[in-house]
Amino acid sequence: MIPVDALLAFVATTCGFMLIPGPAMLYMATVGVERGRHAGVAAASGLALGCLFLATAAAVGLTAVLAASETLFMVFKICGVAYLAYLGIRRLLTPMAALAVDERSSARSVDASEKATIGRFNEMGRGVLVSLSNPKDALFFFAFLPQFTSSAHGNVQLQMVVLGCVFAFIALVFDSCYGLLASRLRRLFVARPRVWRSQRWVSGATYLFMAALAAISSSRARAA
Repeated sequence: MIPVDALLAFVATTCGFMLIPGPAMLYMATVGVERGRHAGVAAASGLALGCLFLATAAAVGLTAVLAASETLFMVFKICGVAYLAYLGIRRLLTPMAALAVDERSSARSVDASEKATIGRFNEMGRGVLVSLSNPKDALFFFAFLPQFTSSAHGNVQLQMVVLGCVFAFIALVFDSCYGLLASRLRRLFVARPRVWRSQRWVSGATYLFMAALAAISSSRARAA
């Protein structure tokens, strides 16, 4: 098992990472403002699942293959950047009026409930894809998790999976808080039509910025 001191050090370091502004924080702010608190929590769950997948991939050695293969790395990077760019362009082309319905005034019918559930699953899936869109994140887990493991305390791969679960839980808590805080601004924006309409450009630019950031940072990570 992982020693308590190593686990506490891992938790403290992870919390420090969560407080640093980055693509995940930008994404959660965008989702919270656009779609409200429920979508924000769903998106945070997707990001956490993505983190857990990356941590598991690091534990079984898949990210080592990514780090060693220039071709695979480039394919991963291009797919991730293309997906973020797609989200940005889609947001620029989608009227914000479609998102302006107040959550509390939504119909209480079965159909409305089913649509809301489907929407949250879609948001969760989008969160997973956003989490997986930057190959630098996969290399981060590959380099970060082993620092808190030791063969003297059992199976290293199992320790990495456990640490990945801890990381995913902490990410879920922090990202949910960011989404909930952002959702508090939603009503203010909806009440001001001109500001709300301009939010489309802000959201689209945010996704495009994330795509550019993924491309640039991934290139630097590979070069290093």
